[in-house]
Amino acid sequence: MFRKVLFIVSVLSLAVMSARAVTPVRAAQTQVPIFSDGFESGNLSAWSAKVTDAGDLAVTSPAALEGTKGMRAWIDDNRNIYVQDNTPNNEAVYNIHFHFDPNSIVMANLDSHNIIVAYDLKTTLVPAIRVELRFFEGAYQIRTGSRNDAPMSWTYTRWFTISDAEHQIEVEWDGASLPGQNDGKLKLKIDGVVRANRTGLDSDTIRIDAVRMGAVAGVDTSTRGRYFFDQFESYRD
Repeated sequence: MFRKVLFIVSVLSLAVMSARAVTPVRAAQTQVPIFSDGFESGNLSAWSAKVTDAGDLAVTSPAALEGTKGMRAWIDDNRNIYVQDNTPNNEAVYNIHFHFDPNSIVMANLDSHNIIVAYDLKTTLVPAIRVELRFFEGAYQIRTGSRNDAPMSWTYTRWFTISDAEHQIEVEWDGASLPGQNDGKLKLKIDGVVRANRTGLDSDTIRIDAVRMGAVAGVDTSTRGRYFFDQFESYRD
């Protein structure tokens, strides 16, 4: 009797182990690179286009946040200066990683402007994702926003304070899948920590075809100085 019970227990144990062995494991979602530039080439030639305002936007050694070189944006007027990548192609999922240092740039209270803008190529380039820099009560702050299907309607994260030092900024954007689904997403990470995770976005008509980085739009007259970018990377899932 004891041997019979032992045999049954052994068979059941083998069955459980076998079931565990053949249970399918869901594959981890991986990101597929679209474009990257760490500026170690010493120039901006990797980008599809650039607006430098006679060298105000340039690759320099003092701007290096990783490696030996980075991109300096010298704001001495209100002109937009940026690099542009046209590699994205009707992206429904678009993730951006970059390093940024405010570098003690002078900004009046509530000054703000866009340092990253991703665009949907419709008849013209239409802003679809924004990363904004603001100065508020003595501190630098970052937020991101996603355009909705409704004209001129945006969904934003709240503002998050960053120190006057190097930071890694990550934006993960998923456009809504179908009309009426409202399943779009927008996530902001700062230094590897999720700071905001917006869901339920109505953005099924929005797709990404280009991105700009620099002092892209909206610079105020009371904003002057230099800040630094490095290690730009973009991905699709």
